[in-house]
Amino acid sequence: MIGKYANALNALLVLLLLMLMLPVISCDSKRDPHVGSRKPPGTSTLIRNRRDDSRGFAFGFNSLPGRPAVPATPVVVKPAAPEEEPPVVVRPEGGLEVTDHAGSRSKDGGTESQDSSLTGSLSINERISRLMSTLKLPEEDGGIITYVLSIVEDDSDLKVDGVDSRAETAYLEQLERANSNDLRGMIDTVRAVLGTQTAADQAINGVSRPKLKDSFRNEFNDVELRFKKDLKLQVGIPSFAEDFLGSLNLLKDRYTGNFISIRDLASTSNIRIEDLDADTREALNAIKEIVIRSDLGDPSLPVLSDVGFAIFWQGLDSHQLGEVVKIYRAVKSMKNDTSVEIGKIKLDISREEIQGLFNRSRNELYPNALKNLCNNATEFERYKRVLEEVKDGFGNTLSTAQKVVQGETIYEGLSGNDKRLIDDVRDLIVDKALDDPADPFDDHYYYDYVLGNYGLERMKKLRTVNLKNFFDVREQAQAAVASVSDSEKRQKLEDRLKDCKLGSAKLIRELLTNHASDYIRGDKKSGNDIIADVNNEDVVKEFLKIIEAAVKAGGRA
Repeated sequence: MIGKYANALNALLVLLLLMLMLPVISCDSKRDPHVGSRKPPGTSTLIRNRRDDSRGFAFGFNSLPGRPAVPATPVVVKPAAPEEEPPVVVRPEGGLEVTDHAGSRSKDGGTESQDSSLTGSLSINERISRLMSTLKLPEEDGGIITYVLSIVEDDSDLKVDGVDSRAETAYLEQLERANSNDLRGMIDTVRAVLGTQTAADQAINGVSRPKLKDSFRNEFNDVELRFKKDLKLQVGIPSFAEDFLGSLNLLKDRYTGNFISIRDLASTSNIRIEDLDADTREALNAIKEIVIRSDLGDPSLPVLSDVGFAIFWQGLDSHQLGEVVKIYRAVKSMKNDTSVEIGKIKLDISREEIQGLFNRSRNELYPNALKNLCNNATEFERYKRVLEEVKDGFGNTLSTAQKVVQGETIYEGLSGNDKRLIDDVRDLIVDKALDDPADPFDDHYYYDYVLGNYGLERMKKLRTVNLKNFFDVREQAQAAVASVSDSEKRQKLEDRLKDCKLGSAKLIRELLTNHASDYIRGDKKSGNDIIADVNNEDVVKEFLKIIEAAVKAGGRA
């Protein structure tokens, strides 16, 4: 009986146990057969494969700002419904589009592949690492992003008008949303410039002379600062410009070229000017003494530093360097000869004027030409032609001084009628008392110049043929006034004659400096034109009026 009840009790217990297990069996019947065979739900491939990296990125240049070690932030993964891996879509314009687990896509071909809640839980270095992975670039290139972040957030040394400094987290978000081609272009530009910057830095370290080494370092630092500021202008704005890649290419070409120049010059800087041949050494040292001075030439032109001048002469090939030396030697010879000739000129006003011409070439035109050449060596032929024109100017000044000396020598030997004929014209040129304050005249030397250049006989013909009518009318007016017997009337007419002196001087100076040269050289047509024109001049008409007034006053025509 007891066994019978025991069996019934066991059956009841089994039934009760089955009833208690029914909900569990129901849940298990709905379980995904794949659960347990894959990674935890909600964990992306990027996060699963990321290693904890708390070190800062480095890019092979010893002056890059290093980022302090940032402890890896633990990633909290929330359970989610199982799903497939996010597909990566290649956009036609070259950007990457990553679909996240929530089914959303990054916009405009950018590189954002995680939702904002997950991004906010990552450290800066982890986000940069993810960015490099998305761009399929080496993780070392993350150092370039770190470099750019340090520039964008710098609000002291790199303060740039029109570009506000940005917090690195905010700017990194911009990069995560940016077009992948733009990011690759930015990284390529910075990588190229920093590569040449590193090479230039190493070359400077090898310079043996301390002073020159300091000059190279100053030049290097200046180029580096300008690059950072120009880079900030391009990448520091809230959204990249349409021509972003084109602007970056220009930036890359400019600054890689600058650093390569410094590298090349620093590498060969132990070759000194003193090691060159005597002529080249003299020329370069003399030119350097001019182009490093701010008090010579146009103040707006940049003076050259030791490095700047080294960049110039070491960048010339042997032919170009030879051309510079040749021009220097020619100018040096003419400068010396001109100083000697100026010292021989006896008339003070003539000597002062020739000295003024010489000083302008020596202290203004020549330094300007040299500074332009040294600052624009890439346009060597263009600025060499300017320098040659200045050299020709020195030659003209020397020739003028020589002819003035010859003219004075001829004049000193004159007497009698020859001297009177020459004085008629010369006095109107050299007499400073006849200058018109409203119309300055700086060519008092000019008569002695043409006298020395063309000789006595031609200058006598200028007076007796070319200017005959002018002087005949003037003499007639003087004679008519002198023949007036009434002293009061005669005095008034003499005052009118004196007033004509300024007009006479102005006329003869203009004819001589602007028109008579062709006649003096033997151009008869030009001479005839001047004779025909002289009667129409105001001063000649005034002489004729004085003659008429003198006759009315009782004088003789």
